[in-house]
Amino acid sequence: MYLIIINGTYMVVTAKSLSVFTCYCLRESIFPMLAIQPPKATITTHDSWTSGPPLKAISSLNPPAVLNAESLEVWRGGVCLFEGLDFTLESGQVAIVSGANGSGKTTLLRVLSGMSRAADGSVTWRGEEIHRLDMENRLEITYQGHMDGLKKEFTVEENLQFYQEINDGQYPLEDLLDELRLSPYRNRQVRYLSAGQRRRVALGCMKVKSAKLWLLDEPLTNLDARGAKLVSSWISEHANAGGLAVVATHQRESLIQTASIEIEL
Repeated sequence: MYLIIINGTYMVVTAKSLSVFTCYCLRESIFPMLAIQPPKATITTHDSWTSGPPLKAISSLNPPAVLNAESLEVWRGGVCLFEGLDFTLESGQVAIVSGANGSGKTTLLRVLSGMSRAADGSVTWRGEEIHRLDMENRLEITYQGHMDGLKKEFTVEENLQFYQEINDGQYPLEDLLDELRLSPYRNRQVRYLSAGQRRRVALGCMKVKSAKLWLLDEPLTNLDARGAKLVSSWISEHANAGGLAVVATHQRESLIQTASIEIEL
C-alpha cells in the first residue's frame, strides 16, 4: 500500500492503482508538454483469407467465440507502447502481431490473456470481461509464451500426459509424438533435449489442451524448417476447425498466409 497526496488530500492506494494513476499523469501532463504522440497500432485486413465454418445462431446462454479488444492503451516502464487499439477476432480467424523488439507484442498477448491489465480499454471473450471469466471459459484460452513451461525432471511423454490430463484433452499422444518427431525421445527427460526439441514439446503441450483461443508468442523460435511448417499447419487447421489464434512473431512471412488480420505495433 502507498500513501499519496493529491491537492492536499491524503489517499491510500494499492501498487496497481498507483501504476494506473502514474500512467494517467504521464499521459495527461508529460506528453502534452513534450508534444509527443503515443504510437498507434496499424490494423491490416487480409482479404484473401478464407475463414473456417460459418457461425451458427447461438443462444444468449452460449455466446459465440469472439475475442474483442476495444480502445486498448498499454504502458510499460512509464512508456506508452500503443493506444487506441481496436480489433475483433471471430471463430475461424487468425491475427498476426508484428513489430520491432520492445513494441509491445508480448505485453499485448498478456493483456489479451488476462495476465496483465491495460491502462485503458477492455478485452472480452464471449462477451465477458477477460478478468471475470469462469473456469469453463478460462480453459478455452491457452497462452504459450517465451518460456517452455515444462517440468525438466519429467520425460517428454510425461509432460504431454500431464498437460492433457489437467486440461481434459483427447489428442492421441502417439500421433502427436510422431508429428513432433519426438517418438525416439519419449522417455528422455526434458532437461537433456536441445532447445528446438524442448520448443516442440512445449508446443505439443499447448496442442493437447483443446483450447478454443490460442495466444502464441514467437512460436517458431528455435524451430527448424520442418518444425516451423508443422506449427504453421497447426494454426491453419485450428482456424479451419473454428478456432481462433493471435500470434506474435518476427517471422511474418512464415505465418502471414494464415492471417485474416495483421496488427503492426
